Amino acid sequence: MEELGIYLKNRAKPVYYFPAKQFSFSAEEWRSGVLGYLPVSEESVGLFKVKLKEGELRLTEGQWTWQQPLTALGIPLPFQLTFEGPTPALQDWENPAVSQISLGRWPLPESIAGLLKDSASSILKQGLASAGLAGVSLNMDDKGMFLISVPAAGVRPKYELAKIEIEEIVEPNIEKPKKDPWMEIMERKEISAEELAGVFIQIKDLDLKTLKEFAQQVEGRFYIIHGIVEGVGGNNFGSTGKMGVDTSDDIYLLGQKDYYRRSGSGRIGSDTRQNLLVRCIIKTDWVFEIDSRKDLYAREVIQEFEQSPKKPREKPAEIKFKTITGQEVTSTSIDPAKETPFIQRGKRLRFKGPLRIELNFKDIQSLEDGNRLPAVKGDGITKIPLTDSSGDIELYGLTLSSGASIKQVIEEADADYKPKNE
Repeated sequence: MEELGIYLKNRAKPVYYFPAKQFSFSAEEWRSGVLGYLPVSEESVGLFKVKLKEGELRLTEGQWTWQQPLTALGIPLPFQLTFEGPTPALQDWENPAVSQISLGRWPLPESIAGLLKDSASSILKQGLASAGLAGVSLNMDDKGMFLISVPAAGVRPKYELAKIEIEEIVEPNIEKPKKDPWMEIMERKEISAEELAGVFIQIKDLDLKTLKEFAQQVEGRFYIIHGIVEGVGGNNFGSTGKMGVDTSDDIYLLGQKDYYRRSGSGRIGSDTRQNLLVRCIIKTDWVFEIDSRKDLYAREVIQEFEQSPKKPREKPAEIKFKTITGQEVTSTSIDPAKETPFIQRGKRLRFKGPLRIELNFKDIQSLEDGNRLPAVKGDGITKIPLTDSSGDIELYGLTLSSGASIKQVIEEADADYKPKNE
């Protein structure tokens, strides 16, 4: 009830902005409380100064009665005016009709009362309006509760967003540190043997700290690699008696020609003794051989022979191969007229699956101990850090299951082959 009174007073004389709101009261609360907020009216009726606040309102079933004290020339009179009328409908309660006016206990004749009815109605309307009740809608819900809807009153405050000047902060033009060119290469998924060799040639002059950082970033990464075949190692057509024990084979790709310039006997393939090579180690029952034309041939071993003369012969004396065209052969020699090369000279060999780079961390330990790296065979040239004992870059981890075609993991590519991501 107090909250309604605050709303009505603010509606009569707006000081604050109050939004529209609905209140719920019982009929008794409405009669005893809400109408008690009617303020004093300054309306005059002849000599009689009528102040609604000083009167008494009574509501009975179907009837309202207002008894109003009177004064004459400022002197209170011993009798009062009594206004009566029917209780208006809910939608007409702002305009109460006066049906009878009495002075004391005596009803005034219509000729006199008629003069006061309009003034009395005006007095009540003015009182209701000054109480903030004008424009308020009154309804009743299905439970008999009065629903009083008070419209919004006052001036809605205008909110102006403070203008915030945002000063553009121009960051100093600090160039981001550029990646070393070798790291840009090593972040690719596919690289060439020549590119990989170029990276290792560049890192050989790094200080020890930077060399260790490079090794930590590169070790264990997988790459799809392609390059020119320069040699083969491990098992070949003439040494396949130990396939059941050792199924690893090496394919050497050219990294940089004549980098080491070493002399003396070396791996199979006459030019492999002088070049910086990329050694690709694969696990497979296939074996490889390079002929005098530098074409690479591949065969699958389907029957091995016994090589050890000290042991009783456990394996057959004859060896059997299957060529890439599916033809069975027993000779360990290559017949170019009958056998198709796997990778022709001038073409590139490309591994379809990734190989893991293997680094020789013993080199870093040796450098930390203050030692120099050993020289590679031949002319005494110091090997590149992190390469294997022969100075070659080593990749490992490609396996071809028994009976599968070698073409599943290795393919021939054009001489000018470039990966799609380049």
